Amino acid sequence: MKNVNEHDEIAKRRHHNQYEELRMEILNVSSFIAEKLLK
Repeated sequence: MKNVNEHDEIAKRRHHNQYEELRMEILNVSSFIAEKLLK
């Protein structure tokens, strides 16, 4: 059972990292669009 739990933790961490990267990309894109609109 220990292996399954460790694998779950790794998968959760990996998923969290992907989510963080996606969030950063969305923030970058939205600030870029805001800059374009304000100019």
